[in-house]
Amino acid sequence: MFSTAQRAGFWLMVLTAFHAQAASVTLNLSVSVAESCQVQAVSEAHLTLLCTSGFTPASPLALPEVAARIPAAPWQFQRATANPQGGTLNEYVAAPSAALAAEGFVFY
Repeated sequence: MFSTAQRAGFWLMVLTAFHAQAASVTLNLSVSVAESCQVQAVSEAHLTLLCTSGFTPASPLALPEVAARIPAAPWQFQRATANPQGGTLNEYVAAPSAALAAEGFVFY
């Protein structure tokens, strides 16, 4: 029979013979980014969202990932600033509702 060294030498020759031909592989990758936001800070009167860079939603309540975590009041956009760690910080204030605006008036 063959010794271990002889078997190793045989396989080395076989691998060397097959290594002479190289194959190339082409991969096509596609990456898409979905605009999203997360609550950075929230109170009854103020809301700050950290959103995907350049994304400023008109209504935070329209975002499913945010709506359940904030008061269900109408929010008014104030300003957007770039976050140093990436993304956009969007600031909102609670808009006065029609019920609050009518407070203090007496109707006859």
